Amino acid sequence: MKRACTQEAAMIRSRTVNTIHELAAQGKSIQDIAISLGIARNTVRKYLRHPELCAMPRPRPTRRSKLDPFKEQIKQWMQEDHCYNCEAMLPRLLAMGYTGSLSVLKAFVHPLRPPQAGHAPVQRFETEPGEQVADITFHDLRHDFGHRLRAAGFSLEEVAVSLGHVTKKGTPAVATTARYTQPSRAQMKHKLKDVTL
Repeated sequence: MKRACTQEAAMIRSRTVNTIHELAAQGKSIQDIAISLGIARNTVRKYLRHPELCAMPRPRPTRRSKLDPFKEQIKQWMQEDHCYNCEAMLPRLLAMGYTGSLSVLKAFVHPLRPPQAGHAPVQRFETEPGEQVADITFHDLRHDFGHRLRAAGFSLEEVAVSLGHVTKKGTPAVATTARYTQPSRAQMKHKLKDVTL
């Protein structure tokens, strides 16, 4: 059975090698060291005879990727077509005989992408817990919405209907809306001439 060459296993083996040398320096026999560490006597002998040996993991052999034959073509697409979308590249690669997955393609393309211009950083507004939300009510949000509609160019009638300001007759309550949205005097005079309450 092969032992996994993980970093943790390498650390354990390295620690074991150090322990072998410490116990030998204390005068323990090879058999005593092997029994106390639960390893073979030949392993103890090997590390005592060759102190330069380090219990490092063997380097893994480099494996060829299914993407290797297509890497130059992908780089060419990225330079000439400015194609960085892996979803768009995959069908083209499949037509050329690629049998790998999208995730392998994404892992290759990601470091080659040009850095994106980031968005402007968000300016955070910090308050004590509960203070910020306590001052905002649904009514305040309606006022704000009305102001934004007016600023966007909507008429008082349209804003009145959007805010639910309607008289008993079903006509827009322009006077109420005017209080919410604070139009100019000229706009208000013009609207009050057109609407009879």
